[in-house]
Amino acid sequence: MAATSKKTQKRVDLTQKKFQDLLAELKEQYVNRDREFEAIISAIIAKEHVCLLGPPGTAKSHCSRAVANALGATADNGDYFEIAVFKATTPDEIVGSIDLVRLKNEGVMKRNTQGFLPTARIAFIDEIFKSNAASLNQMLAITNERVFHNCGEVQEAPLESMIAASNELPESDDLKAFYDRILVRLWIDWCTDEDDMKRIMFGAEPKVTKSVTQDELKIARQSVESFVA
Repeated sequence: MAATSKKTQKRVDLTQKKFQDLLAELKEQYVNRDREFEAIISAIIAKEHVCLLGPPGTAKSHCSRAVANALGATADNGDYFEIAVFKATTPDEIVGSIDLVRLKNEGVMKRNTQGFLPTARIAFIDEIFKSNAASLNQMLAITNERVFHNCGEVQEAPLESMIAASNELPESDDLKAFYDRILVRLWIDWCTDEDDMKRIMFGAEPKVTKSVTQDELKIARQSVESFVA
């Protein structure tokens, strides 16, 4: 029993070191975004959502994409979904369009969700508060209940965390209610330090080499859960 406990603790310690190394590299590569990376990683471990509020040009999408990719969620493997939402954005752009081939051949109306929000582990939704009612309705069940209603069929959604971003606060009651459901909220502003500005403008493009596997992410979650319990 003691040997098993020591082995488990070693795995936890190694996982903690991996997260510390990743966080340190993110902070080194991106200027003045320490708090944002800490919040995003913490939220993903806790399977909570994040809202980054602030003006354009504050690296909201860069920070989100960097963390997601470092945790193994990329657009190529379908685990990462990213979209900039506008008033004219349709549900098809968020949850996928109707599979016309299947409709024609089988007479079954289902959305082709691969590569869209219903199949993503981590999602970045830019300008979230520009969502129209139809788009917002499609996101609600996925973000709140982790399920997707695919034309009458309820499918489990693997979403671990949604990172939302906006340049403005929500105005409508529906969007305010959606905002209230997001646990982690941060205001991001432009860098004002002269040296920081020079580094952003003339420094090398950020490059993140550290990573954390899904198994290590699972270990981190189990460790947090046991600590809270």
